Amino acid sequence: MSQNDHSFDALAVVCGDGRMTRTIGPALAQQFGIVDTTGGPGSVRDIIDDSKSYVFDNIDVYLSLHNNKKIVLTMHEDCGAYGGKAGHGDSREAEITHHKELLLEARAKVVARYPEIEVVLALVSLVSVGDNKYETSIEIIS
Repeated sequence: MSQNDHSFDALAVVCGDGRMTRTIGPALAQQFGIVDTTGGPGSVRDIIDDSKSYVFDNIDVYLSLHNNKKIVLTMHEDCGAYGGKAGHGDSREAEITHHKELLLEARAKVVARYPEIEVVLALVSLVSVGDNKYETSIEIIS
């Protein structure tokens, strides 16, 4: 059990892109309930990179504080950490395929470290609604 008298439904690893950080909270809450968030540029990039442990350090803290039941790994379209749309030849299909591959690689590392916790993979779409505002939708891929 957590150190506190409360627990949260999920912990999401998200990209630090302002388009995500301003909009992802309500979309995650609708899908998963009460959600902590952590991450940085490229979301799962620093999970995959074995030389960086801060994401796992953050996950450890949240799990100990909030007894999260799930870990949600996210990737969003047009992520600059992976070259955005242009980095995938302006092909949405190529970009989504690449993101799914990265999510699967990250999931393997997360499951190895936290085998008792369900890990969910999610692709996030950001739709511009003008004035630098975005709507977010989440597609669960596993």
